[in-house]
Formats: sequence, C-alpha cells, structure tokens
Amino acid sequence: MYIHGTGNEASLGCPSSMGCIRMANRDVIAIYGEVPLGALVVVLDN
Repeated sequence: MYIHGTGNEASLGCPSSMGCIRMANRDVIAIYGEVPLGALVVVLDN
C-alpha cells in the first residue's frame, strides 16, 4: 500500500485505486518532511 497524491483531486473520496491512500497533493507535501521513511503508519476507519 502506498500513500500518494493525485492528478485529479476532485476524485478524492471515491474509490479509484487498488488499495492505495490518495491524498490532496498539498497534504502529501505537508507531511513529507514530518514522517520518516519506513515509519509505521496506522490506518483507522473513522
């Protein structure tokens, strides 16, 4: 599973990947420097 941005932010919230977590590009940029490579990420259904 990957966490990545998208070229079509209007599609966020609609299933359109094979299990990846798509985020707004600005949000990916914001967390990039905060989360080290290999960090454990816990995904919660909220």
